[in-house]
Amino acid sequence: MFGKIKTTFSHFRKEDFSPWSGRNEAIIIFAAWAVPAFLFILLVHLLAKYRSVEYFTQAIAEGIGPHLWNVIGVFGFFLFGAALLFPSRTYLAFAANRILVNTYAIGSLMFGILFGQLVTGLSNATLEKWKLWLFGFAFVVLFLVVFIINLFTWYLSFLIYCEKGKTSFISKIEQLGVGSRIAISLLIMLLPVCLMFAER
Repeated sequence: MFGKIKTTFSHFRKEDFSPWSGRNEAIIIFAAWAVPAFLFILLVHLLAKYRSVEYFTQAIAEGIGPHLWNVIGVFGFFLFGAALLFPSRTYLAFAANRILVNTYAIGSLMFGILFGQLVTGLSNATLEKWKLWLFGFAFVVLFLVVFIINLFTWYLSFLIYCEKGKTSFISKIEQLGVGSRIAISLLIMLLPVCLMFAER
């Protein structure tokens, strides 16, 4: 079985999966959304000493809800799977790319908000020094996991579409048999849907 799988995917090369050429796009999108969000949290924290910031805090609370990210992300995964099933349909790859990039941007915004809240929260914390370090380390690990999960949405958008034409990844997918594409597509489309309903 494993030999057959290896033969089926033997035409793929590691260069087909390398995100290095698109790293600038990922950095720019993340910085454009996360940095302003982080600075906004710091500004609200400073303003709270002089005036009411209830309106801003409500906006912040709405900005960190994971539901929007989950729903749009699932839609993006569904389109990604559809683009793998029909690799010659460029519009599917384009749609998947746009949805996943937007998901990544939303996740970057939430990351900036959460990180800002962490920094301002720890600065006001009255914990013992060792507890502060412990909580700080735990949050750093948690934020790293969240960052990687969000970055994965951008990575999928990078794999599926580029403005210069088909990516090498999608070209290799096109060479697979229909049965293999159906299996991969169903896995990608159904897994996030199942995970989302499992959270409810």
